[in-house]
Amino acid sequence: MSKPNEFYIGVIELFAVLVPGSIAVAILAPLLAELSLPSAVEYPRNDFAQWAAFVIGAYAAGHIVFFFASFMDDFADALRDRIQRSVTADEARERQLTALKRLIVDRHVGNWRAHDCASQICSSFLRDARANGVKLYQWARATLMLKLPAAADDVQRIEADAKLFRSLVVVFLLASIVFCKEHRLAAALGAFILVVPCAFRYYERRMKGATQAFIYIITLDSLGELKAKEND
Repeated sequence: MSKPNEFYIGVIELFAVLVPGSIAVAILAPLLAELSLPSAVEYPRNDFAQWAAFVIGAYAAGHIVFFFASFMDDFADALRDRIQRSVTADEARERQLTALKRLIVDRHVGNWRAHDCASQICSSFLRDARANGVKLYQWARATLMLKLPAAADDVQRIEADAKLFRSLVVVFLLASIVFCKEHRLAAALGAFILVVPCAFRYYERRMKGATQAFIYIITLDSLGELKAKEND
């Protein structure tokens, strides 16, 4: 029987790699058909072999999409930090924030507070974490895997959602380019529009996953579980 961690790793691979890869292969199929591949490659003739080839191709394409999409993480973290600095610099933010800015702040304030508390806890266990190349979220996730696997599973479920929508951003950008090349302007516009909600959903899920991981760390520390287990 597979362990929960193995199950959720499979879920992440399914939703963040295989699903976006399948969409990418389906979009690129017309372009590949125009190349001279049919004369150089003998395609499988039976249905099972064709499905196997499609799955393998989707898995490979998904990993390529996953690689390019991973660069969005640094941008998302930089955006979060920039929003936090801009709000902190506002001396009268409680009275002068606009409705839109207040909505943005309300969605970030929980993450900021949890991040700061978890950062202090991390510093008590690991000195100069950033200097050693250890990011706070990575430390929190690794700690949860060792100390409380059920909490790590919960965080990984949210992480799977974030990685899915992160990859879909790249896939829909690719789709808009392909559809433009095929002079399908309506489809290209539709694919490009879908980039926006996918990007927002990715950012929201990434923030949610990090916040949830930090809250679990704070809870474990407040209960004395981290120090108790650390001394064992």
